[in-house]
Amino acid sequence: MIPVARVKMDANIPPHATFWIPSLEDIGEEGFGFFHDTWAITDVTLDEARGILEEEERIIAFVDDVATSPDIFEKILKIIESGEMTEMPPDLLSAEQCSNLEEILIGEDSPIRQLDLGVVSSVYSFSAAGCFPAASCRGHGSGYSWASNPVVYIAADRPHAEAIQPLVAESGCGLALDEVRPDLIVVQAPSIREMLTLSSMLIHRIDDGLPTMQPTQL
Repeated sequence: MIPVARVKMDANIPPHATFWIPSLEDIGEEGFGFFHDTWAITDVTLDEARGILEEEERIIAFVDDVATSPDIFEKILKIIESGEMTEMPPDLLSAEQCSNLEEILIGEDSPIRQLDLGVVSSVYSFSAAGCFPAASCRGHGSGYSWASNPVVYIAADRPHAEAIQPLVAESGCGLALDEVRPDLIVVQAPSIREMLTLSSMLIHRIDDGLPTMQPTQL
């Protein structure tokens, strides 16, 4: 059961968006945007983004099917992200369910295991589409989380922002600005379900000819 946050979505491009994009000099060891424990994700190919989406959709669909509440859904994802499947309590998953889950999990070095499950494919799809992801968060329900709902902070020029805006609206996601980081556009959603839908739509939009741009080209 995927958690859903009660957050109003506005899919319009924020009127004060600056359409800033980083240069190579703006990108350091922790990426850009003054976040912590982040790194730049650039030069993503369409095939890479598509593969990540397929892996993430399989994991999320499985956990959504077996989790009987949003809290249990979140607990299972956190254990998957930790890589400690042996720590899965029997009241969350049966031995058979654990075995089935392990069959669809990927290696520890996969990007799926390095970011919050539920927004990984969005990050990679935005990068493949020519935007610059700065940070992301699934919005972990109860407990500590720096975002109350799924978010991906991106830098984008006007053509790319305008190209993705209809997809954001159609997927049920929204756009906003963070006053602390006004140069970045916040792509947000009430749940990871809408984020996954947006990822799929972005990949199809790239197939249709959305131009890409990477910082090495600036």
